[in-house]
Amino acid sequence: MINDRIKLAITFVLLITSFEMLSTTTLASEQNESRISEYKPQNLRNDLDEEKVDNYVLYINLDGFSYRYYEIANDTTYKGTKNINSLLKDGVLFKNTITGIPSITASMNQSIVSGAWSIDTGNCYRYYDLEKDQVIQYDRDNVLENIAEAAYKNNIKLAAVNAWYFENRGAIAGDKDRLYIQASDSRSSKERFDILEKIIRGEKVWSGSNYIEYKAPPQFMSIYVDDLDTIGHNFHNTYSDTGRAKNINELRNLLVERLIKLDEEIGKIVEALKDRKIYDRTTIVITSDHGMVAYGSDEVDNNLHPATYSSMPDLIDTISNVGQKFIGKNYKVEMVNTGEAKASADTDIILTTVGLQVQVKFREKISRKVLEEIVNSVKYKAYYGTHMYQEDLIKRGTPAKFADLLISPKQPYHFKHNFQSAYNVMGQHDSLDEDAQRVFTMISGANVKHDIIYDEQIYNISMTPLMARLLGFEGPNNATARVIDEVLVDKYKGPILEIINFNGNEKVVGQDTVEIKLKTEKNALVKIKDKVIGNADINGTFNTFTKLSLGLNRLIVQVELGNKQTRKELFVIYVESNENINSHQDNNYHHL
Repeated sequence: MINDRIKLAITFVLLITSFEMLSTTTLASEQNESRISEYKPQNLRNDLDEEKVDNYVLYINLDGFSYRYYEIANDTTYKGTKNINSLLKDGVLFKNTITGIPSITASMNQSIVSGAWSIDTGNCYRYYDLEKDQVIQYDRDNVLENIAEAAYKNNIKLAAVNAWYFENRGAIAGDKDRLYIQASDSRSSKERFDILEKIIRGEKVWSGSNYIEYKAPPQFMSIYVDDLDTIGHNFHNTYSDTGRAKNINELRNLLVERLIKLDEEIGKIVEALKDRKIYDRTTIVITSDHGMVAYGSDEVDNNLHPATYSSMPDLIDTISNVGQKFIGKNYKVEMVNTGEAKASADTDIILTTVGLQVQVKFREKISRKVLEEIVNSVKYKAYYGTHMYQEDLIKRGTPAKFADLLISPKQPYHFKHNFQSAYNVMGQHDSLDEDAQRVFTMISGANVKHDIIYDEQIYNISMTPLMARLLGFEGPNNATARVIDEVLVDKYKGPILEIINFNGNEKVVGQDTVEIKLKTEKNALVKIKDKVIGNADINGTFNTFTKLSLGLNRLIVQVELGNKQTRKELFVIYVESNENINSHQDNNYHHL
């Protein structure tokens, strides 16, 4: 019965404003310039000897790298990703890495580089703001520190190639200590890898208004490549050596062939690291912001599949009809999508989309039963894939303002705005489908375990605090993702942290405080919500009580020892009494 109470109670008493870090009127871009100027390390290394560096870190971001591409490339049909596979012998393959929501490039890359979801970075890409009564659209916004800024602050030299999320946010064109380089040909991943190879080999590279060369490579290097994303969308012929795919098989072939080419470029980088004699001290991390979902008609000349046409009109009608049961007439439902667009004053329900999943938001408070009726009405449709209620979205890292309900279509259906039709197979990734959510992730080289397949689910945002740990510091500041200690050698592992009195990471209570019992290392410092609470005893145990707000509370529990941190995210639902559960269900649904 307690699970039923949880389901009934969570949605109607969400009071989580204390951990939403960004108001709808504040954009991170307003803070970028001043924040960059604040970081002025006093002891930045100057062309340090390579022998003095404990560990180099290379972060390779392959935008749009669905785990499925890796599987297909390594089946019997193709020749495989031999260089990536060779790296895996010296590292770890994370078979079940999940990205965040929404799985959109602008939002997710900011999450990855800060080690925190959009509820903390402030970038959930697009949503309808009820107070401003308009669509809010984000771009590169991020109110948190990213790993490039943190590295520079910790006296670590860095270089970023086309890693746009670091541009003027930790990396600056022409600055040798924190170098940013944008390849001249925006479509050439080969040029990007060539630049990275030159940096490693100590050859001259052009940045800002002058040539720069390194006696020793920067300790933190990163590169961003978007071939798989661009080809996967299949909107137009972006690369001179690829055409637009006519069907799903052609698209799959183009993607896998490109992945194999990227694998060859990665092989050249590995050789450069070996020639420079730093491979054994380099940790290579590869991950992605999202995968890709194919939608639309499979064959241009075939009879058109129903998924050719947008399912948005039927979704609008279906949701509208639910109003008959609750208000005696249809709800007025409106799709509002473009930046700063406003819904009509008499609109009851506002839909927002990027093309696949749809964010559903009510203007007024509603009963949970209304949302459940919408789901019941939609789930038998051919286009229905899955859905998430607001409380589930919050637990996956979105702010409460993102949506009351999220509906994701089944492949190959779509919810394109303006009811656009897809007469050719196309790709998009704002989806809850596994092909979009499950991304390729691996780590290889120095200070990690070798030849390991890690089956447990992790999130891609964990790669950043892990990279920071290997670079010799904890961060970035306000990161919430955990470091995956299980894959590190003992020297780099953080203190243990076990929450003794929680079943999983969630608990429901009938009072305004919750007891947290944890097990950690002797004398470890304990923080909750970034506030120091105390120290564990000589046995590593610690008990404390934490004040709660009515509804869903998000608690970040962190322990620190020896300049290393371990953290866990907990959710506690405070319900005043059992008698109040039904009243919340029938009468209250809070927009926060």
